[in-house]
Amino acid sequence: EAILSSSTLKRKIEDHQGSSPTHIFNIIDLQAKGISKLAHEMVLLQAETKELRTANERLSKRRRTKKTRSQDGGSLSLQEAIVLMGDRGPSGQDCEETTASGGRTSGGERRVRLCSNCKKPGHNARTCQVVLEMSEESDSE
Repeated sequence: EAILSSSTLKRKIEDHQGSSPTHIFNIIDLQAKGISKLAHEMVLLQAETKELRTANERLSKRRRTKKTRSQDGGSLSLQEAIVLMGDRGPSGQDCEETTASGGRTSGGERRVRLCSNCKKPGHNARTCQVVLEMSEESDSE
């Protein structure tokens, strides 16, 4: 379209008498070239935008499904949660066991993480109550 309009404009300038059209022709050629470059860039940007939007939609869909899975049943009572955890079977965290040697577990079994201070499961060294009690006793002395 830009090339068509530039050629029409050139013809009108040629028909006009009393002016040298070479300088104006050069300007029109540069404008047509610039317009075609912009059109090409716009097509590329539209394709990239479409690709990014689809990727963003896929990602947000994945995040939404994670949230809705936990929200589907509404709020759970303690008994319902215990029943659901019991239905999970051996894949639940309560059923995980550590190896006797303290090494890696076999297969797909996961090892229960233990606190490095008191060696009990359920918390880590940063939140360990044993350390807090010991530090409070030393502060009071």
